[in-house]
Amino acid sequence: MTDIGYTPYQAPSFTAQFAANVKVAMQVAGPADATGNARPLRSVALQRRTGIARSTLRAMTNPAPDARPNPDLNTLSRLAEALGIPIAFLLMRPEDWRLLSRALNDMPTLVTAAEKLIGRKPLAVPVGTPERVLRECRLQPDAVPYGLGANPVEIARVEQRNEQRRRASHVLGSLALRGLPEPDAKVFLTALAAALAHQLSFASEAPAEPN
Repeated sequence: MTDIGYTPYQAPSFTAQFAANVKVAMQVAGPADATGNARPLRSVALQRRTGIARSTLRAMTNPAPDARPNPDLNTLSRLAEALGIPIAFLLMRPEDWRLLSRALNDMPTLVTAAEKLIGRKPLAVPVGTPERVLRECRLQPDAVPYGLGANPVEIARVEQRNEQRRRASHVLGSLALRGLPEPDAKVFLTALAAALAHQLSFASEAPAEPN
């Protein structure tokens, strides 16, 4: 795994964010006290649950300034299981949570569009349906500012955003809709893939160069 963030335009580093996530989770992952309040999960308890060596655990949760811990997927999986959360949540940054919040805010309109397009029948969702949901809601594509006086950089930026949204909607839809979810989940997951793709098209935007 890389330690420079998920794209060249995003920070903080993977190493720092992962360490911060594990430490924050450990602060409340211990057994509850007599009044039901969360208590910290001690390092020795986490080590016992995961089988990860104490030195390795210390290097991941308290990396030295010049160190670059690089946990493998097996280690990440054991940590996530011990903390009782999906592995993906250990890798999320504050900006990822904010993006998810914005995507969920878009859900009512997108769920309505998804239900209109695919209904609730036990059928597979066609590839590209999340993008069709975005088009139904007039969120894809953004209008490209062609014509006299159009700024080539702005044209490139809008085209880049449209392509990012298209690609992300297909990828997220493929991940979310593997197998055949139950009808209600199928509609919600299609809308969620569309919502995340829409928000990602802005979150990942970087200065574009004209073709």
